Amino acid sequence: MNKTILSFFGFASVLVLGSPAFAGTFVSEYSSIAAKDCKIVKSGVGYDIAQCPSHDGYGVSVTDDEGASSVILKAKGKDILLTADAVKPEPPLQFQLPYVAGDKLEWRYETGAGKKTLSGVIFRVGDQSWPEKQTVLFVTRVNGDAFCPLGAVKTNEAARKLVDGGKACALAATQP
Repeated sequence: MNKTILSFFGFASVLVLGSPAFAGTFVSEYSSIAAKDCKIVKSGVGYDIAQCPSHDGYGVSVTDDEGASSVILKAKGKDILLTADAVKPEPPLQFQLPYVAGDKLEWRYETGAGKKTLSGVIFRVGDQSWPEKQTVLFVTRVNGDAFCPLGAVKTNEAARKLVDGGKACALAATQP
């Protein structure tokens, strides 16, 4: 995976995550975010933070704030908040109170030249305003401690295609 810093007119820098051409193959690994595998580490009025099993050097937590929830990855001491409301799902769906609807994270890696490089993370989300059991897959590019959302799609194949396709995204910082 390429990490490139571009400078525009000497005033602003933008971090571009992605790679112009993927030469390797892609594989998935999975980690649990099921309640049975996670431990509540912080609790307050209307919110909980549960620490889940780490994966490949990333700490994993799930927040629940009065029914809306998100996944937090911890990399190099920084929290990376993967929140579904950062993207727009396919119409007619809209996020109002998104929650983590699945019990696992899918970690997508590009493999080649004897190594594997994390390309992105995929997980299932729903929204309290949607019909029961309706969910989408939230797809995000992850590179070290930087990330950007790529989209919210309906199928595993579409989610993997977003990550594997090498779609780059520009960020002004490591997270919004």
